[in-house]
Parts: sequence; structure tokens; C-alpha cells
Amino acid sequence: MKATLAFLPLVLAGSPIMAQQLSFKAAEPDPAAIRIMDLYARCAVGRDPKEAARIVASDYDTHSYRAEIRRFAMQQKGCVPRAGSLTFQPVIFAGMMAEDLMRRRHVDISALDHMPAPPTPNGVIACVVRTQSAKVSDLFRTLPASSGEAIAITRLQGVVADCLPREQAPITNKVILRAQLALVSYRFVAFNNEL
Repeated sequence: MKATLAFLPLVLAGSPIMAQQLSFKAAEPDPAAIRIMDLYARCAVGRDPKEAARIVASDYDTHSYRAEIRRFAMQQKGCVPRAGSLTFQPVIFAGMMAEDLMRRRHVDISALDHMPAPPTPNGVIACVVRTQSAKVSDLFRTLPASSGEAIAITRLQGVVADCLPREQAPITNKVILRAQLALVSYRFVAFNNEL
């Protein structure tokens, strides 16, 4: 599964890493890029949590959504002080914002399997969240690109495989998987008025 990437001028926090080195590749995501994008998403949520929540709750498979999230990300350029560029993937950024919104509101998603399911464009991810919400919650307690994240994702791989239709390729990009889990979890929580 290869992610569609677009370039978005962003600013990088005093990092010695050159901007052109930061990218999200389908098989081997760059840990530095993941951490920087996470910090950027947290800052963006902190600056405008209402707009972040509105964007995260919308359908991330539409063209208008991609334009909105790019606009929102561009408006948050002041989150870090130094100019540069970072490969930008809207679903990853939105997933990181969804995690931060739930974290700020102290939402416990470990019991989502007992809540009514919202309409969602991603049935595979909804299946994972619905059947293994405690393991998804464990994942969200880890830092992106950490060894804890790797362990939590490994624990979820079996259920991801069980939820996949036979004709669908497995989800190999752990960054995309985590982002989609966050977005669908956020929808479950919002649908059940838990925010």
C-alpha cells in the first residue's frame, strides 16, 4: 500500500536533520519525520482545537477534506520557528490530531467495543477498533516511532489480518495504520458523545 504524498512547506523545530531527508515511505517511515509531524499536529490542535476537531470528524476520503487540512496545516506554520519543508500526508496529520484531541479530553477508548459504531468509510479499521479497543488504546499510549509503538502494533497485526477481506492487501505502513485507527476511534467517541 503506497501512500500518496504531497509537499507542504512547514517549519522544523531547530532540528539538525535536513528537511529533504524527512519522508514517509510505504515500507520504512522515517522516525524523525513521524516525531516532527506529531509535534506539529499537537501544536496545531493546541492553537485551534475547535477547527482541528471539525476537520478530524469530517470524511477524510474527499478532495475537499484534503484541501481543508492542507489549509489548516498552513495556518499553523508558527508552531515551530525554523523554515523548511516536510513531506505531508493528510491522513497521518489528521490521525495525529485525532489522538491529541482524545488525549487532551482524557478519553478512554478501551471500551469502544461496547459502543454503537458510527458510519465510517473504513470497515477494516472499524473492525479492529470494535474488536480490540483495549489494544488500540494501548497503542495510543505509546509515542509515535517508538519501540513501544512497534510492540503495540505487533499485538494488533493478527486482528488486522482477521478484519481484512481476502482480496485486500495487508496494511504494511504502521504510520498509516495508526493514523486510521485514531481517526476511526475519534469517530466512535464523537458518535457516542464521549468528547
